[in-house]
Amino acid sequence: MTNSSLSSLPPPLRVLVLGGTVPAGTRCSLNMFGLPNHDGPKLRYACIWPARLGKLLNAILGDNVVQVKSMALGGASSDMGALAVKYQLWADKPDIILVDFAANDYHPEKIEDDTTSFVDGIQQLAQAVSGQRNCTTRLPMLMYIDEFFSWPKNTLVQHLNMQSGLLQLAGYHDFTAINYAHVFRDYVYADLHDTTFKGVWSPPDLHGGRSFHITVTWMIAYSLLQMAFDHCVVMRDVISSQKSDRGANSSYRLPSIPQGPRPALHKELTFDQMSDGWRRSSCTDSINSDCDFAWVANRVGGARAARMPGETTKILKPKLVNNQGWQEGGDYVKNKHGWIAKKARATFSLEWTVSSPVQSITILSMQSYGDSWINSTVCMTVIQHSPVEWAGIPGYHDSKTSVTVPFTFRLSEAIPKNDKLFVNFALVDGSNFKISGMMFCAS
Repeated sequence: MTNSSLSSLPPPLRVLVLGGTVPAGTRCSLNMFGLPNHDGPKLRYACIWPARLGKLLNAILGDNVVQVKSMALGGASSDMGALAVKYQLWADKPDIILVDFAANDYHPEKIEDDTTSFVDGIQQLAQAVSGQRNCTTRLPMLMYIDEFFSWPKNTLVQHLNMQSGLLQLAGYHDFTAINYAHVFRDYVYADLHDTTFKGVWSPPDLHGGRSFHITVTWMIAYSLLQMAFDHCVVMRDVISSQKSDRGANSSYRLPSIPQGPRPALHKELTFDQMSDGWRRSSCTDSINSDCDFAWVANRVGGARAARMPGETTKILKPKLVNNQGWQEGGDYVKNKHGWIAKKARATFSLEWTVSSPVQSITILSMQSYGDSWINSTVCMTVIQHSPVEWAGIPGYHDSKTSVTVPFTFRLSEAIPKNDKLFVNFALVDGSNFKISGMMFCAS
């Protein structure tokens, strides 16, 4: 192959993985095959299904045809994925977005009364992806990987209803959903304590081992290749049909399909409201992340990710004007690191001149359990306007899991470009707190 033919090759297909602790690889190396259960960073990343997927697709299609990058963040749900898409927390715009938030989206706390929280998070993600459309380029393809069987606390009917609801959302918002649990459920139902295709049932540990990640990899690869094959067949038939219909009346045109996101689906939404709202949506000439300052604690992520030890400190240091008791730390292997309060009443302050307007502040808070987290609360104060604006951010919840929760606070007035922004964070209760990311944005 000549240099000129190499330069004419199309760029690799860019695949972005968004998800929680499962695609991040917690317990991934565990297996029943007698292989070493090493859990270091290099082996962990090689073991997870995002890394395996890239290797498998390139083995089938050719070297460097596909590039898979993961932004999995421990404890995250679909609402966090929506923020990653909305604020473009990636190095390169993806062609395909694979999301694996099922374990946290299906958490029992989200369905105690109804499934509103479950539905809202997934809809926010689907609408964020649809909002990435501009007037000249195609949208990324969105695929939801439903790889989770259930939390033991959920009833079987509750879980099946949520799976059915996911498929309804996929049909309405025009994204793809594949159900790993449906493929292997007979083996799981036969023995809930077998861990070949899932994590530990009791006490619950949602993190599957090596065989789980291998089977998820093959299922996703099959689905993507089958979709590509089906598309080629359909396009062949369309071209053939166009050739045979050349004598037909060419003045007829189908209705124009709106280019923006569909309205959020809810119980009271009527056909008229849906149609009118969708027609009012539109594409834009440019898509900007509109964030003046944003970062997320993530080992493998995009340009705004604090991947390795020292990077969170490096990101914050230019804006850090006061720090008493906060430092970088946590588990980098499990993508559960961040900016941590190490003592009671710990405080820190950020100050900088904004280069674009700021009216929305989102803080990613790790909510956890245990004595050191009880009543854990950070008070965020923005000293920019009179009166001073503030918000309380909780770090504790009554559940034996650790989850990453986004808290968004909208200022009463935007901070204009070239003005100084001063924001203070104080641990006002409890003795532990972890911030996994920050976003200071226009909207």
